[in-house]
Amino acid sequence: MEDDANFFPPYDAAVLIRNDTLEKYPELEDVLNSIAGILTDEEMASLNAKVDLEQRDPKQVAKD
Repeated sequence: MEDDANFFPPYDAAVLIRNDTLEKYPELEDVLNSIAGILTDEEMASLNAKVDLEQRDPKQVAKD
């Protein structure tokens, strides 16, 4: 079903990390930047549905 009325907001995900964590583990910056922008809106909606509708564990959905 298409959201032609733009009822649902876009899934504009962003990578966030605390400065103190990044200072402690500076290698995380490259890792996190490498995954930025990979998921499409459709993929994000599907992952959210697995958690919200299928009641799957969020950690397992993310891992899969």
